Amino acid sequence: MQLAQALKMEEKIKGCRSKLESRMMDLLELIGEWRKTWHPPYLPFRACEWNLTEIEPIIPEDGKEIGLSFAYVLNKVPIPHFKFAEKNIRIRCRFYYVPVTETVDDLSYNVTKAELKMDFIVSNWHWPLERVTSILAEKYNITIPVRREGLALWTNLASLNRTKLEKIGVKVQTAAENVEAYVDSSVLGALKVSSAGVKVKINLRLNATAEDERELAVPSGLGRQIHLGFLSENTTLGGYFRFVDVAKVKYPNGTSETVPVKGAYLEAGGYLRLFICYPYFNNGTLEHDPSIGVAVPETTSTEASTPQYIVAAPESVQDIAPKTQNIKPIKLPAIGITLMDAVLIGLAVSLIALIATSLLKRKAVVNHL
Repeated sequence: MQLAQALKMEEKIKGCRSKLESRMMDLLELIGEWRKTWHPPYLPFRACEWNLTEIEPIIPEDGKEIGLSFAYVLNKVPIPHFKFAEKNIRIRCRFYYVPVTETVDDLSYNVTKAELKMDFIVSNWHWPLERVTSILAEKYNITIPVRREGLALWTNLASLNRTKLEKIGVKVQTAAENVEAYVDSSVLGALKVSSAGVKVKINLRLNATAEDERELAVPSGLGRQIHLGFLSENTTLGGYFRFVDVAKVKYPNGTSETVPVKGAYLEAGGYLRLFICYPYFNNGTLEHDPSIGVAVPETTSTEASTPQYIVAAPESVQDIAPKTQNIKPIKLPAIGITLMDAVLIGLAVSLIALIATSLLKRKAVVNHL
């Protein structure tokens, strides 16, 4: 009896060992697949090499040049785990000399002159949990909601005092690339956030930690713009940053959908760390359009803010400028260009170099929840 029991026990142990070895092999397979797609949670844009495309004029059918188009394409990434992002991230820019209405599918929004409109485009993004979840579903019928993954674009918003920078021998371009190091030259004291009639003020004197990250307390997912206006302690500075609260996702089969976009932020003692948050978009191409501009009388008057053209944004990822036939003039009373208009346009064009440099400061962050 004892011998028979011992043999049975030995068989059970062998069976358990076999199952354990099988589970270990499965676990190693999962770890291997996860390692293939794993990447750090943070891709620093300023560490990457970007290619600037040719600058193309925006010309409607009437032959009048109304703006410029160009794009930055991510060319090389020095981080091995992010090699997949090369050629798959681009920032497409449009700068208008006159106010226009831009359209994307059923959405439309006004763009003022001297406003830099950008399309942040991401294709073929690798989601670390995607392969693992597919194996679990196929082999073990275990479902993990990969849609909990997401992507966030991190940008620092600041308003730097040129005089202060010149006193310490620092160029504006240098400070724009590394706002954290020159925050003492910032005159930004607060931001006024508005969307869908809701207005919120964010004070920036607190140097917050990651635990203090907050969501922008304004409605989102409505197809409207979230506007962040720059303020000093008591006055409006005239600069702003804004983005539409939905993004477009195009899929390889030709279908597309709009997805909600939310915002979160950290106060950073003189500047704002803004995170524009996108939901999981599978193997689609994400397109979203933030912009930056100046709010001064030359751009906010009725004459200067009334759209003169309706412009359909570029359809293809490879397109830089809107197609001529997609720019429709709006019949308006004759508008003369004043000296101040000409000065403003010249100033805004000179700002492109600064803004374009600061674009390379943008950082993408993947949040795996």
